[in-house]
Amino acid sequence: MFSFTVNKNEIIMTESETITSGSVNAYECKFEFSNDWEGLSKTVTFRAGYVKISVILDSTNTCSIPWEVLEKDAVQLYCGVRGTVTAYDEEEDAIIPTVYCLLGTIRKGTELGDNAAPPEPSVVDQLISRIEALDVDKQDKLTGVPGQVVGFDENGNAVAQDNESPVYTAGDNISISDGVISSKNSTYSIVKDEVPETPGAIAEYHLVDNTKADNVVVGDSIAIPDMRYDDTEILADIAKLDADKQNKLHGTAGQIVGFDESGNAVAQANTSAAYTAGENIHISEDNVISADMYDDTAIKSDISKLGTDKQDKLHGVAGQVVGFDESGNAVAQS
Repeated sequence: MFSFTVNKNEIIMTESETITSGSVNAYECKFEFSNDWEGLSKTVTFRAGYVKISVILDSTNTCSIPWEVLEKDAVQLYCGVRGTVTAYDEEEDAIIPTVYCLLGTIRKGTELGDNAAPPEPSVVDQLISRIEALDVDKQDKLTGVPGQVVGFDENGNAVAQDNESPVYTAGDNISISDGVISSKNSTYSIVKDEVPETPGAIAEYHLVDNTKADNVVVGDSIAIPDMRYDDTEILADIAKLDADKQNKLHGTAGQIVGFDESGNAVAQANTSAAYTAGENIHISEDNVISADMYDDTAIKSDISKLGTDKQDKLHGVAGQVVGFDESGNAVAQS
């Protein structure tokens, strides 16, 4: 084992051992660098007589002495390190070469005949090997056409695919226009010979006093709940919402990233959307949606919760994709 301490352009050997000719992968060299070498690519050159072999240090700053410099005995063995970093402007390139350090004289080793060991890879071969060993968990650049969305194939890779959605038909009290599903307003009337005047009678028949109350129209002998919808309060609440927000984007395996009618990114099923019927809503097996009498209580309750599950509107640059950070939030990333 050989150990070295490198302070800028000085190199000091702190641990050594006997070197014999004919050795192959027998001597490991460990280097420790000062802060001057931070960010530099480090290449070690071993020299014995007229033979010089260079080796690129790995992330652990270790390497083996190449067998090519150990072929002959009675030759002194040296090593030195060269650090480089290439900037965009060639005039700003940084290079730090150390002085050579003497490891010792190569002593005569037992000869093993004419057996040949494979040559030490060149610097270019070493770089190619490192490139081939890079993370293989990549995929081809994602491309698509307008109208497509980002989905996932059977191998979990992101692919561009058509945004297929099921066809829904309007049932009772439902209207569908331009992809928007809404519930029609309904009016219920109760006819009685005479409108009750006492609180007990009102409770019994679920009617109201024959003086006009909220949402009730009183005729000669008819009390009709007035179900005409007043959206003033809801519209006021909606107007207060932050216009530069969208629902926080969460997704699971098998979902795709699409866009709703407002242009906001949403996680959605691949080929069939799974809908859950809310209060007063019914979805049949053949995707017919129907609704009971319109009740805005649930809507007002839902609106009161708006604004708590938001994130900043998603922005990115050409070439970026939509991913998720460790908190499950959608982010633009390379």
